[in-house]
Amino acid sequence: MSTRLSRLLNEARERKSEKIGREYTSYRLAKDSGTTQSYAYRGLNGTIIPGREILLKWCNALECTDKERSDIFHAAGYLSPEEMEALEEEEKHHTAA
Repeated sequence: MSTRLSRLLNEARERKSEKIGREYTSYRLAKDSGTTQSYAYRGLNGTIIPGREILLKWCNALECTDKERSDIFHAAGYLSPEEMEALEEEEKHHTAA
């Protein structure tokens, strides 16, 4: 369980709600990201830590900035997508050498 992750996801959800002019619910998050409402609800409440792929879908649905996405991934215990990409590039260079 991660209260920091839950807080960050809910802050992003609140910003999305303000942007669209109505509450952005766990149902809408689930529908926009291809997950179930139950899974989205549990993620927003901090009872689960979703996998990287689902977390990225949620960040995209919530229209997170790069900084928000990075903070959310770190709160879940993951490298951010940008950090993963850089690491993969570095590994390619070492393998090719």
